[in-house]
Amino acid sequence: MFDFKEELSRYRPIRTAEELEDAMRDEITDIMDLLQYISTTAPTVIASAAPSEKEKPTPTPAKE
Repeated sequence: MFDFKEELSRYRPIRTAEELEDAMRDEITDIMDLLQYISTTAPTVIASAAPSEKEKPTPTPAKE
């Protein structure tokens, strides 16, 4: 049977449009911060991980 008091105790009001906008804005700000960090550090990390001219292997001639 339907217990109205129990169902009422589980009730959570839905968010308003403003609350949803604020939550989304916070998430977007976090994502943008991460992307900005990645875009500024990735070139440095990639450049430091790339082999230097001295370390690059010499190509071997193809066998016919």
